[in-house]
Amino acid sequence: MKKLFALCLVTVLLLCFAACGGASGTKTDSSAPASANNSSASQPTADAEPTPEPTSEPAPEPAFTEQTVLDNDKCAITVTGVESKSSSFVLKTHLENKSADQTFMFSVTDAYLNNVQFAPLFAQEVAAGKNANQDMTFFLNTLDDGISLGSINDVQLALRVYDSNDWTADAVAEEIVHVYPLGEENVAPFERESQPSDIVLANEDSLAVTVVGFDPDALGGYAVKAYLQNKSDVEIMFSIDEASINGTMANPVWAKSLAPGTSGFADITWYDTVLEESGIDSVETIEFLLKARDANDWTGDSLLEQTVTLTP
Repeated sequence: MKKLFALCLVTVLLLCFAACGGASGTKTDSSAPASANNSSASQPTADAEPTPEPTSEPAPEPAFTEQTVLDNDKCAITVTGVESKSSSFVLKTHLENKSADQTFMFSVTDAYLNNVQFAPLFAQEVAAGKNANQDMTFFLNTLDDGISLGSINDVQLALRVYDSNDWTADAVAEEIVHVYPLGEENVAPFERESQPSDIVLANEDSLAVTVVGFDPDALGGYAVKAYLQNKSDVEIMFSIDEASINGTMANPVWAKSLAPGTSGFADITWYDTVLEESGIDSVETIEFLLKARDANDWTGDSLLEQTVTLTP
């Protein structure tokens, strides 16, 4: 009986071991790496088309080409670059004095951006036999009324170089030159859009004058803001005379000349001292004689002589 019981016990133990061994043989380890066949399923097949890559980047804008705008046996001026800053437009210049014994002043007597007159900050003395690098700066607070930094495509400069120790001597060089920051093929003159508030004072074949606003808080006094156009082929001088405010004579010191085919914004300003001396506290009526003539022929006929009345 004991032998029979022992035999049964051995049989049960053998069956238990066999079951445990089979279970361990079928268990998979989740941490084991995938087989080569499984990993290849995640890779692109030989027939799959690869994702196309960009063939090239957009072409950059053409760089400014250095431009010598004045060169004679006495001096030279080269524009080496242009730069648009957050507050100004800049022409970078290289100035050369070729003289052996004279100090020269390099200056700009007149300047236009897209045919609109602006006054740059530029004047530089250069000693005999020396050279200098100098920025010609147009400040942003004057680049308004449709002239933006990115739109400047034509810079016209009236250059003058002279002996800085003898202002009565003839200029060493006087030339009108053009610089094209975006290339000469992209030149587009400025065209101002008329506004409902505009007051057109004159619009002739040769010129036009428009009042575009009034500024009681202008720098130094009270200003009538005007837009002037020279449509002719001669330089025109604009001026006013016999001016009065509220019936009291009060002349501003104002005149402005424009090169042929150009325009400009101008503040006709009555300074605070003039208003105070005339006892004017507020401006109600402005009257003046508006004049225009050939700036180089004072004996010729007047191009414009018109009485103007404004009520701001």
